[in-house]
Amino acid sequence: MAKLEIKNSKAHKAELGYMLLPEYWGKGIGSKVANLLIKRARNQKEITKLFAIIDPRNVASRKILTNNGFVSKEFKSFDGLPGEILELKL
Repeated sequence: MAKLEIKNSKAHKAELGYMLLPEYWGKGIGSKVANLLIKRARNQKEITKLFAIIDPRNVASRKILTNNGFVSKEFKSFDGLPGEILELKL
């Protein structure tokens, strides 16, 4: 599952998200999906920033995002679960 989600029509940022079943982890699929979503967002002139929310313990997702230029912006709780927000300026 993958998404680029814009919360409303006036927003200039979109959420990048992806989720893979465990049997597909470590095969480079997450990196390819993230790269494709970033390229798609760059083609949308109204989107100037992407953000992603990950579990801070998910080293693989963090690596995929930072390898694509995302930087850590904030740690916060989401419904009692830890989260890290990373951003990429386009």
